[in-house]
Amino acid sequence: MKRLQEALSDLRKADGLDPTRASTHNTLGDVYFDQKEYDRAVHEYTASIRLDPTNYVPYNSIGLIMKTRKKDDMAKKWFNKSEEVRKLYGR
Repeated sequence: MKRLQEALSDLRKADGLDPTRASTHNTLGDVYFDQKEYDRAVHEYTASIRLDPTNYVPYNSIGLIMKTRKKDDMAKKWFNKSEEVRKLYGR
């Protein structure tokens, strides 16, 4: 809906209320990814993984960032980890 700034503001508030929610960090990563702020996106995806290592999505998202940055070896590692986590936990 092209309302990334509003979403970002709401997500930051949510993170302030409960910084232990992995899903908030994952969604923050998505917003930063959409804004092409890849370092911030990786930071948020990493936080999401630290809080919930059973969710394959942030691993895959970091893989996409690495692919965008033409770091194919790193991208492959993240994609492989994403697939491994998905197979183990199904989410």
